[in-house]
Amino acid sequence: MTLPATGLLDFLDPQRLRRLCDHLFEAFGIATSIITIDGTLVVGPASNSICNLFYHRHPKARRLCANFDQQIIGQLAKYKVPRVFKCRHGLIEAAIPLLVNSEVAGILFSGQFFFNPPATNQIENFIKQAEQYGFDQNAFTAAVKSLPVIPPARSQAMVDFLGRLAELIVDLAHANSLNLQRGAELEGKAYDLEELSKALETIIENRAVEKKAIEAGLMTNVRKFILPYLDQLEMCSLDQDGKVLVNIIRSNIDNLLSPLASTLASCYRRLTPAECRVADLVRQGMGTKQIAKSLYLSPHTITNIRNSIRKKLGLTGKKQSLKTFLNSI
Repeated sequence: MTLPATGLLDFLDPQRLRRLCDHLFEAFGIATSIITIDGTLVVGPASNSICNLFYHRHPKARRLCANFDQQIIGQLAKYKVPRVFKCRHGLIEAAIPLLVNSEVAGILFSGQFFFNPPATNQIENFIKQAEQYGFDQNAFTAAVKSLPVIPPARSQAMVDFLGRLAELIVDLAHANSLNLQRGAELEGKAYDLEELSKALETIIENRAVEKKAIEAGLMTNVRKFILPYLDQLEMCSLDQDGKVLVNIIRSNIDNLLSPLASTLASCYRRLTPAECRVADLVRQGMGTKQIAKSLYLSPHTITNIRNSIRKKLGLTGKKQSLKTFLNSI
């Protein structure tokens, strides 16, 4: 049985493809959708993608996106090769043809991302879009800034990966069509797709662990190697200009770290700088006497600080050690 180019939708399981596209979004922050050559949406972008959250909710923006998609579909139908392009709203996307018998049966759209971190003038353009379409400006600009940055060299690797995925999708559709005729060969292709989903799930889990470790390390290093010197600098005989500069530095550090508001960072923000230094050393396994020696304080003072930390973290009266708690968040 030959798979017809115009009947790709009939041989695909949209729910299964939806899960696969969701895994891609969770792993890489790249929204993915599949459209047949006649414009039928097989799988839409992830529900929490910038398109679904903003552009597709405004009639004019949605119409602009749909018209541009039709132009891309026409170009891919003619040239039958992947394209990386900038959409009408200034975001980078990739379009991969789903080829059936050398004919384009559909398009795998993937986006949105940036080649480079958005410059100030780009952010200003997105702010204008928020005003034009009535989007919540803070939520929209935050969504824009959260888009992944994929340099051209890496984007080509991504396009190659999506090309293999497009081949797998067409292969699965073809296997489904054969299954309708003779009930065979589907299990192997389905297993490949399931294995790909499992691999993506593993990537997601590993990235979550790595992200937590990076955030914890960054917060610890800032508290340990930067803020103590700011505290000492503030105690020096600074003129008014110097005090203003110190406040600016402290404010910029807070703004820099605010996107990393992990559980550890949230807990540390309840503590004073002195308590943060003691908490970091406790988390590294140092005892009261070692900490006192390191910070040139008395053991009695360190004990009082530890008690204050336990109180602020809700550990007073509990048997859980402070070290165990700090390493668990």
